[in-house]
Amino acid sequence: MDSILPDWKPKGFNKCKLIWQMRMLFVDLHPKLYLFRGAIKKILGFPWESDFRTSENWKIKSKDMKELKKNKKSLKELYSAWSNQIKSRMA
Repeated sequence: MDSILPDWKPKGFNKCKLIWQMRMLFVDLHPKLYLFRGAIKKILGFPWESDFRTSENWKIKSKDMKELKKNKKSLKELYSAWSNQIKSRMA
């Protein structure tokens, strides 16, 4: 993408990208952690509903990431084809 649009990234993009990649490393662990945290809060009498909702959201994200990993090769091929088409039209 850098070869097509080199100036599209804002200043803090690389830092945000790194943070996002680190979060996605543990995408399968997040639903369990929020579920556990919500259970502890419920036992202690603190508001717990948001942790259970967050756990459900992370379950969806985990499922999406697994699907993305399955389709990674075809997505790379598609991107490569688009990149070649754009390059040929710009020349």
